[in-house]
Amino acid sequence: MREQKFHFMQPDLQLFYLKTQDLDEIRNKYQEYYILVLIKGKATLEYPDKISLLNSGQTFIANNSEKVKIHIKDKTAEYLEIRFRSKFFREIDNHIDLLRPFSHSQKDKIKVFCEETKTESFCSAVNNTIRALSTLQSRAIVISAVLQLLCELYYIQNEIEPMDLKETDSSFAKLYNYIMDHLFEKMTIQSVADGVFLSPRSVTNILRRISNMSFHEFVTSNRLQHAKSMISSNAFKLNQVASNCGFESYSTFFRAFKKEFGITPTAYLNQTKNS
Repeated sequence: MREQKFHFMQPDLQLFYLKTQDLDEIRNKYQEYYILVLIKGKATLEYPDKISLLNSGQTFIANNSEKVKIHIKDKTAEYLEIRFRSKFFREIDNHIDLLRPFSHSQKDKIKVFCEETKTESFCSAVNNTIRALSTLQSRAIVISAVLQLLCELYYIQNEIEPMDLKETDSSFAKLYNYIMDHLFEKMTIQSVADGVFLSPRSVTNILRRISNMSFHEFVTSNRLQHAKSMISSNAFKLNQVASNCGFESYSTFFRAFKKEFGITPTAYLNQTKNS
């Protein structure tokens, strides 16, 4: 896929759109407000004291993000990045507080909108912004597109309370460590919840908010990553890999592997032998 890259650079407003770009780090030092819409791919949000994940379809916002490092190491990544200062609003006669979604993003805190920004109206606002960038539209057209996107965030904020990752990081770390320690054992959401002293509902919510996966998807995905490594070693038969990685049957493993990686275990094994 051909790389695409558009940008709009002015002192109070900066926009970047990148597709199939593999970047090690993005830093936001010079603007008061920051938005990252991860259209495709995965990213890591790195604070001095924690690391969080951003998945495809999620949107990250902050009002003081100079300490946040965003790592995108994904050649399939596609994202829209917006940075702006409060004086950007001086030329706009707006009657609603479009900065409200950022108001609770205090220092060292961030927000991630998960399913909420996958709506048709929000996606339309994102596409309009990208279109304005790609066709080199005037400042007025770009501002109009950005305002549409900010309005969508404002309406979302009125309906939901976005995630504060600082508050859920310790619970996620405890949950993650427990799942990894028991990854190849028979697990249910109830047994995991009991093991970390949370309710099944809390386990579901934490995993959904941090990883954008259900409990079953999260466990299966991690098991498959281990299975892939075992196959790459060429030291195990495929049925051994399936059994050792916690899958009840080879057929279940086969379907899950193909769904996750787009290739069958046998084809992947042959691929590793030929490489």
